[in-house]
Amino acid sequence: MRFRNGIRSLLTVTVLGIAIDAAQQTAETPQAPKSFVLANDKLALTIDSNGARLSRVTMKDGAPMSPLASMGHFLALDGFGAPSAAEASAGMPFHGEASHQTFRIVVSSDSAKSHLLTIQATLPLAQETLTRTAEIVDGENLVYITSLLESMLSVDRPVSWAEHATIGPPYLEKGKVVVDMPATKCRVRPYKPGGIPGHLVYGKDFTWPMAPVVGGGEADIREIPTGHDWLDLASCEMDPGRRLAFVTALHTEKHLLYGYVFRRMARGPERRAPDRFSTTDEQNPRDQARLVQAMNIVSGWS
Repeated sequence: MRFRNGIRSLLTVTVLGIAIDAAQQTAETPQAPKSFVLANDKLALTIDSNGARLSRVTMKDGAPMSPLASMGHFLALDGFGAPSAAEASAGMPFHGEASHQTFRIVVSSDSAKSHLLTIQATLPLAQETLTRTAEIVDGENLVYITSLLESMLSVDRPVSWAEHATIGPPYLEKGKVVVDMPATKCRVRPYKPGGIPGHLVYGKDFTWPMAPVVGGGEADIREIPTGHDWLDLASCEMDPGRRLAFVTALHTEKHLLYGYVFRRMARGPERRAPDRFSTTDEQNPRDQARLVQAMNIVSGWS
């Protein structure tokens, strides 16, 4: 018998202040639709069947403007960025396989107050199965998205999993959007692709939010600059003293907030599921290496 132990990852996403119209599909649907829409009286979320991408988030009590960019919120799984030469020769795409897979409906339910949709896809090269469940409840401006990644290998291996969220126009405007998070230590990436000039000093460490800039001095990178087109990449550690962290993008003119609230991951080679997710680690050998994240997508008028 081949155990499907490997790494099991559980991700919970909550979306605040958005509108939803549940798609009534079944597991027997012969061909997956291009997108699924969940809606209640508060908000709406569109999920593309290709890659399970969150492509649009809108509120019912405001302008029908989604803060997400054209590429939306997509999965970089299993891999982030360009593959190695060996991976590319085997067919591994940029940012991994997940965003290129068609997800099928596993479960769909629409009760009096709750609307739920579960979709699933297999990643053939990584030998993993990803299952995502989106659920909303009437009267709440929340969408709960739970993602479970299960390895089909009989041995443990590292997993590269990024929830790649992007914001764009018309929500993203120069000088009118402030991005914030409870970060501490940061580092500017020592290189970046493309020909768009950078503003930050490559490879330099800094403390959020004041980053070193070319030519001397510092810049508050929470603010979207005006009058310049720059591309910079930096990584930041969330405050280790916090159980929950967040990343938000506030449109200061429209008074609209979009962001994420998530639980920080534990460090160490074996990452156990905290709180209510840690119910089977001691009994089930398949769950000995488990990565757990909790993330909220936040959108609302302030």
